Amino acid sequence: MMSEAVLSLNERLAFYKIDAAVRGDLETAWGLIAPHMPRIISDFYRHLAKFPMTARLVDKRQDRLAKLQAEHWRRLFTSGFDESYLTSVRAVAVAHVRVGVEPDWYIGGYSVILAELTTVLAQETRLRSGRLARLASAVGSAVMFDMGIAVSVYHETLLTAGEERRTRLTGEIGIFDQTFSQSLSALNQAAHVMRGASEQLGAATGRTSEQADSMTMTAEEMAERAARGAAAAGTMARSIETVEGYAQRAYEIAGKAAEQAKAADAGVRGLAEVTERIGSIVELIGGIARQTNLLALNATIEAARAGEAGLGFAVVAREVKTLSTQTAKATQEISDQIAAIQQATRATVGDLDGIGTVIREVVQSAEAIAAAVENQAAATHSILTAVEEMSQDAQGVAEAVATVRAAAQDIGGIVTTVQTLASSLDEQAAHMNGDVRQFFDRVAAA
Repeated sequence: MMSEAVLSLNERLAFYKIDAAVRGDLETAWGLIAPHMPRIISDFYRHLAKFPMTARLVDKRQDRLAKLQAEHWRRLFTSGFDESYLTSVRAVAVAHVRVGVEPDWYIGGYSVILAELTTVLAQETRLRSGRLARLASAVGSAVMFDMGIAVSVYHETLLTAGEERRTRLTGEIGIFDQTFSQSLSALNQAAHVMRGASEQLGAATGRTSEQADSMTMTAEEMAERAARGAAAAGTMARSIETVEGYAQRAYEIAGKAAEQAKAADAGVRGLAEVTERIGSIVELIGGIARQTNLLALNATIEAARAGEAGLGFAVVAREVKTLSTQTAKATQEISDQIAAIQQATRATVGDLDGIGTVIREVVQSAEAIAAAVENQAAATHSILTAVEEMSQDAQGVAEAVATVRAAAQDIGGIVTTVQTLASSLDEQAAHMNGDVRQFFDRVAAA
């Protein structure tokens, strides 16, 4: 089939041997056919409804399509193939392309209507055979011409659509090429950045692992020192408990000593009072002895005056004087002893006062020592608790560092995987670029 772009309308009519005589025959034939066209078109659409492919095209638009069909056939037979007819047949063909009617269905539809038109002409008894043949030939030529125009427009429309699609595809391919090139460049850059970042991350992970090892050793040493500190604090706590016991014992002993010193002081003071009373008695005895001695002296004098009569009395007086002298001497000795006792007692009282003062100071010191030991015990307990907590913290640090080291090792594995993926990404990007370039070359050559 020759393209409309090559043949003009007149050339195409000449090719189909449609001249003025044929056009006249077509108008005559239309006068015979026109009364039957409503039935023919109605039968035609009932026929289309039997097939899914054509039924979906008709659907609920049958009345409108029937009117358009009737107008188109009228123009085919009566317009003389002018520009209005050409515009109409092109519009019908383009509509068929748009709804997806392929040429085989289109040609089949022409065949059905042509058969109906031929039957109508054959049933006209008024026509002689020659006249009937001429009209049938004219109708056949017109139908074939109309179908040829429709098929030609169908192919031209497809070619135009294909060219438009090709143009759009070329434009889209150009845009895709540009976008893909940009994406590929970004991909290469991202792979490069990924590789660099993974290398930096790998180095940082290595340093982290080394630092984690160092921190592990430090944490272990800290834990060991904390354990030794805890042991030392425990020993010190036990020693302080022992000292606290000794201090308490010393406090108790000092208290007892203070009580005993107080009792001794009371006893010595009582002794001083007794010696004072004895001294008073001794002085009384001394006075009596002196009085007795004086009386004996007076008796001796009186005995001497009495002569022989007073000899016995003189003997008694001498004995009394001797006894009073001995009593006075003994009394003096007792007085001297009592004075010595009193002096010793006073010295003892002073010593006991000093001892009491010292014992009170000892008691106060014992109380201060007990309080200090108690405070030291509390401080030691706090130190022991702190050391135990530090030991636990050191253990926690060691566990955390172990976790960090394990995480660093995991990150190291991930970094290796990322580096491998980055290298693979570079290779895949290169292969993809080559494949896309080949695809573009094949599309451009198609």
